[in-house]
Amino acid sequence: MSFHVNDRPTRSRLLGLAIALVVTCPALPCTADERKPAEKPATEQADPFIVPDGTPEELLKYIENLRRQGPAVLDYKSLMEFRKKANRATLEASEKVLSAEPNDEQAGLAVHFKMEMLDLLIRSGDKEATKQLEAFPTELQKAGRPKLARRVRGFLLGKRLSSARAGGPEQIEKLVGEVRKFLAEAPPERDDIRLAATAAQMAERSGNTDLATATYREFGKSFAGSKDPRVAGIGKKMEGAARRLDLAGNEIKIEGTTVDGKPFDWSKYRGKVVLVDFWATWCGPCVAEIPNILKNYELYHDRGFEVVGISCDRNRESLEDFLKKRDIPWTILFSGEGPNPASEYYGILGIPVCILVGADGKVISLQARGPELRKRLEKLLGPVEEQEEDPGSPETR
Repeated sequence: MSFHVNDRPTRSRLLGLAIALVVTCPALPCTADERKPAEKPATEQADPFIVPDGTPEELLKYIENLRRQGPAVLDYKSLMEFRKKANRATLEASEKVLSAEPNDEQAGLAVHFKMEMLDLLIRSGDKEATKQLEAFPTELQKAGRPKLARRVRGFLLGKRLSSARAGGPEQIEKLVGEVRKFLAEAPPERDDIRLAATAAQMAERSGNTDLATATYREFGKSFAGSKDPRVAGIGKKMEGAARRLDLAGNEIKIEGTTVDGKPFDWSKYRGKVVLVDFWATWCGPCVAEIPNILKNYELYHDRGFEVVGISCDRNRESLEDFLKKRDIPWTILFSGEGPNPASEYYGILGIPVCILVGADGKVISLQARGPELRKRLEKLLGPVEEQEEDPGSPETR
């Protein structure tokens, strides 16, 4: 937002104009009617943080306009002050919408804005905002909006789940149980996707494979039956994630097309130790892992170690350009704009995922990254001595 009337050049021009009028215009007697307060200049703008009265539609339009504005001066202090005032005004406007008999869509937007603003205030240390957010579901329930009340409850549960990342396995297990109970209360909706995915992924990262598998399977079955295509799609991926976690000690199935457009033949890798790497060029941790994979490939390839990369990229040109610059020696599968069959089948919700497969075709490790890959290869194919680079060689001079 730009306050042109209050900027220095404009003030200077107005002041110059006023002086010119005083100097050139003769003084005239004033009548009683003329001695009334001067009206505000037409160019003076109203305070944008004063929330107007109006219909739900008008108030939501006010919020939309406010969110597009910014301070006249773009320094840190001005920006923080503007945001603070804008957040307060948005909170007040959303509360006005909810008290003005909005329709379902308008009420949903107002609830979203109110949750967002209260959460920002909580992060800044506002204890009163914490009380407001915790009391919000009850208020909505009393107002006859049980679905919106449930949405806020899910949001609060998600906040608790996120804060448990630094907690121990017992705390994570307890909260994952609460999420499973919450999602079993009603048919899943889009608002439940993030909560479910967070809970299942936290269970997986905690190392509790049994809990993670059960959670993925339960959510997958529930979500896959949704009439909403997006929810159903996530459900199928979660079923795939449960399938992936069951891979240890079992055979893995890989299908697809190589980046060159050729059908991939997984049977040709039988008798080899293979790293199946789900990755993408836009994934920082994936790219950071490539030097480790390449080093182990160079050390163990002659002993029967292979790598199959499954790209989760959607842009062929970006992928091909990356592969040329990096000179990747192993096979890469790519499915273009559509999801990769193996990625879908095994529910790859986050990358990188590095799965190590033994010579018998059975999965040995689901987390063969970093030092873990080398340890596994040493155990399977024996230790190797790395050759030290010759300081005097042309390559190192």
